[in-house]
Amino acid sequence: MPNDVTIKQMRAFDAVVRAGSVQQAADEMRLTQPAVTIAIQAFEATMGLELFHRRQGRLAPNEDGRRLHARVKSILTMSEEMQATARNQPLQGTLKVGAATTIGNYIMPAVCASFIAAHPEVRIELVVAPSVRILEEVDNINLDLGFVESPNTRPTIDSRAWFEDRLVVFARRGHRLTKKRKLRLADLKDETWLVQRRGSTTRNALLPFVLDSLSTINIGLETDSLEAIKKTAALGDAIGCLAHSAIDRELKSGELVKLDVADFRLTRSYYAIIRKARYQGTVQTSFLKLVDGFVKKL
Repeated sequence: MPNDVTIKQMRAFDAVVRAGSVQQAADEMRLTQPAVTIAIQAFEATMGLELFHRRQGRLAPNEDGRRLHARVKSILTMSEEMQATARNQPLQGTLKVGAATTIGNYIMPAVCASFIAAHPEVRIELVVAPSVRILEEVDNINLDLGFVESPNTRPTIDSRAWFEDRLVVFARRGHRLTKKRKLRLADLKDETWLVQRRGSTTRNALLPFVLDSLSTINIGLETDSLEAIKKTAALGDAIGCLAHSAIDRELKSGELVKLDVADFRLTRSYYAIIRKARYQGTVQTSFLKLVDGFVKKL
């Protein structure tokens, strides 16, 4: 009869999946390499499955390993919660959150500040990266939660619409276009635009929409940096277009001015994502609840 699975075995399995090697997992767990190896071998024997591809000292979870990892993470989360409840401890632990660029730089800081104030025992690890990477990291259970700027097509990810952020065309204070009250896209035909690089969600939405009205668009700058777009607009005569959340501070200060273009109506949809088959603990659900309440104020 096989032995029961232990929490130590599951922790070793989780650590090896995340680290990709027994040695790194051992360092994280503060155990010897043989101890981790024995724990992994015992876990596989109990499961009756090989759970890793083993190549040149590196271990990557195979299909069975990936499928099982979500369940293991759920059990470990529940185990930690039970221990905290038994000790009557406040909400604590580490929450790994991923956010696409606009969300991560301009929405998540305020959310994280509110959450930390309410739950000082929780440490947040925030990863800001393109949506495609956030999806991958949530899928691989390297992140607990994700917030992305594009729809999800992965069958292993649960996705829900979070909120819509409108796109805003803007220019520096005193720009000649700011003196016109009734603008249309046709009035922008001779303007130089500051845009994000190819592949960005904002650019992918903006250019086809604008080109429906204008036969061509003059791009003066393309960059990965939203800050560079805003500062270039503030210092010159080129115009830009970003999500409202990304330029809210500059609009309020008057450094940048929204151009009220009557026939320009574009929004960006943002999504919250989690890994299917993974238990969402109290820390995760508390963060999601705060996020939903926070967005209603935007």
